[in-house]
Amino acid sequence: MPLFMFLSGYILYINKATYDINWIKRKCLRLIVPFLAWTIIFYYAINFSFTGLAPYLDYSGSLMDSVFRTVLHPGNGLWFLWALFIFYLMAAGASMSRRPCLFGSFVFITLAGLAIIDFDLLGMYYIRFHIIFFVTGYIFSMYHADIVSFLKSNADDRRLFLPLLAINWEYAYQFVSLAMPLMFKIIFGFSGIAITWMSMCFILPRIPKMQQLLAWIGSITLEIYASHLLFLNTGFGIGYIRATSTSIIALSASLILIYSIKRFSFLSAVLFGTRKR
Repeated sequence: MPLFMFLSGYILYINKATYDINWIKRKCLRLIVPFLAWTIIFYYAINFSFTGLAPYLDYSGSLMDSVFRTVLHPGNGLWFLWALFIFYLMAAGASMSRRPCLFGSFVFITLAGLAIIDFDLLGMYYIRFHIIFFVTGYIFSMYHADIVSFLKSNADDRRLFLPLLAINWEYAYQFVSLAMPLMFKIIFGFSGIAITWMSMCFILPRIPKMQQLLAWIGSITLEIYASHLLFLNTGFGIGYIRATSTSIIALSASLILIYSIKRFSFLSAVLFGTRKR
C-alpha cells in the first residue's frame, strides 16, 4: 500500500485538477461509494468458505451495524479507499486555502495530536502511516524532471539498492512490527518503493511489452484488489503450492468478475467508481 499511495500522490499532481466541490463529489463517487458497496457485499459473502474473509473481518450483527462499524474502523473493509479520499480532501483544502503551507502544518499537527491521545477511529492509523507516502509521491511528481536528471547522472548509484534484495523482508517486517516504532515501518515502505523502482529500471528497457502489461494492470488495480478478497480460500495443497494456486485462481476469478461487472455501467460505477468503457 505505500507504493499505491505514493503513485496516487504522483498522479494527482500530473492531473492538475481544479479543486472544487464538483471535484470532491467525483472523488466521493469514485472512492466512498465503492467502499460502502463492497462492505455490503462482504457482509453477505463472509459466510461462504471460499471467500476466506471470516478470520480477518467482523461483520457480526445487522447490516447497518456492520456498515457503521466499518466506517468507524475502515480496516474492516477496503480501508485504502477511505484513506485516499481523506488525502484528496486534504489536497483540496490546501489548494483552496490562501495559505497552503499553514494548512498543511495544521493537518500534520492534528494527526500528531490524535496519535498522542491514541485516537484511531475513522481510519486515523492508516491515514497517519500512509500520508507521508502520498505527499512524497506528489512532491516527487512535482520535481520529476530534476530527480530523473539527477538519477541518470548517477546511474551507477542504483547498485546501492542491491543489498535490499538480500533482506528477508517477511521476517524483518514481523520483527519491526513488534520491536520498533512507526518510523522504521515507514523506512520499510520507502525501501519497497525503491526496490520497485530499481526493478523497473532493469526490466522495462529489456522487455518493452512489460510496460504495456503493467499499465493495463495498473488501470484495474482497485478492481483486482476488491474482487480478489472474495476468493482468498480457493487454493489447494499446502505451503508455496497453496499460495501459488490461490494467487492464480483468485486473479483469474477476479478478472472474470471484473469483466462481467464492467459490462454494466451502473454496477461498474457503484463497485469500481468507473463507467463502462
